[in-house]
Amino acid sequence: MNVWHAGMNKFFTLYERVKVRVEMAATNVFNHPNWSNPGTNASTTVSAGVVTGVGGVQGGSTGDKPGARTLRAGFRLEF
Repeated sequence: MNVWHAGMNKFFTLYERVKVRVEMAATNVFNHPNWSNPGTNASTTVSAGVVTGVGGVQGGSTGDKPGARTLRAGFRLEF
């Protein structure tokens, strides 16, 4: 699996005890496909050594399957 996630945040002080946090997070930053293993059945010469799809573990929002690139922005007020 070749999946890269990244995030950045910055704090801004509004008052002595009030801060704003601005953040940006990205999953699957490079949007790189993870190919499945090639076919290993040597008796079928048509499919031997052919990659037929995208591999990796299947999951959903658990982070197991990267899927397409997604970005998320957020603002957080701390006091």
